[in-house]
Amino acid sequence: MNLNISHIAGLCMDTLRLLNRPTVFLGVILFLAVLKVITVLLKTIFYERKLIIQKIPTTVLKLIGRHGLAGKVKIILDKKPLAFCLGFFRPKIYLSTGLIKLMNNQELEAIILHEKYHLLKKDNIFLVMANFLKQLFLPFPIIADFLDSSIKRREVKADYYGVILMGKKQPVVSAFKKLLNFDNKDSYLLNYSSAFTDGQHFENRIQALFGKKSLSFSFKQRNVLISLFSFIILSGFLFAPWQKTQANNQNQKPSVCLKNTDCNKHC
Repeated sequence: MNLNISHIAGLCMDTLRLLNRPTVFLGVILFLAVLKVITVLLKTIFYERKLIIQKIPTTVLKLIGRHGLAGKVKIILDKKPLAFCLGFFRPKIYLSTGLIKLMNNQELEAIILHEKYHLLKKDNIFLVMANFLKQLFLPFPIIADFLDSSIKRREVKADYYGVILMGKKQPVVSAFKKLLNFDNKDSYLLNYSSAFTDGQHFENRIQALFGKKSLSFSFKQRNVLISLFSFIILSGFLFAPWQKTQANNQNQKPSVCLKNTDCNKHC
């Protein structure tokens, strides 16, 4: 029995010895990234369940039917003007009662078309993957810059989708101007919903609609330098000649000795 215990202990020691520091480091980073994504997804699900669903007004029903979105749009009770596409497996478009009161029919149609674009392109899945990669490559903020630029491009493309189908820019721009006076940051966003009413980039989106701002990718100089520094440090860390610790100076085989047992050597 004692021999079996010491043998198992020896195997455990051998396994730990095979796990060098780079492996452990990368494993921890991956675990934290996955944990972060799962946590936020759970928060999003719980938030969605707390939403108070209202009856869809006739004017909105007509817009939903016109654009083939039956069963895809829900109205929620909230004084804030909110519009977002939420959900990972079965995404839906959510419009708040505050938004419906604030916007006229054309503005509502532009907003619904914007969210329809996100629905068709499955942008919520892209956002989940983007935020997973941000967490995974946290020491490399240049990756976050690239992904943020991609998200901005998708928002502008969603704006253009509405402009093309409606044949005019004014409803989109008018909706933007009305929303500039509201602070619509809320926990439901969590970087996992595509929201027309996310005011972080309103001005850039308006400029893009009028051709005053390009859709090119942009990188902050500070983030480029930090990423380069992280790459140098991580490269040295990963490719350093890590050596297994020897049992003693005579190159003897490592041994595991348990109390009241014989000392058993293992390779």
